[in-house]
Amino acid sequence: MDSPPHPVFHFGMTGWLYIRGEPSIHYRPKGPKGPKEAEAWPPKFWKFTMETEGEPKVEAAFTDARRLQE
Repeated sequence: MDSPPHPVFHFGMTGWLYIRGEPSIHYRPKGPKGPKEAEAWPPKFWKFTMETEGEPKVEAAFTDARRLQE
């Protein structure tokens, strides 16, 4: 991602980008996560995932509870 073209995201009102292994910030805390939910990948309602080729590998997933239409 160090050379063009660069990805550009518009999340609207409900979309979220999760990075694997990194804590996520939410407006309202979702409560304590159990071990199973904390390890789930890709996260619930994921629409697409991407990962880098270099080391360390970074994985990201875009989630949105809405149904996306073509």
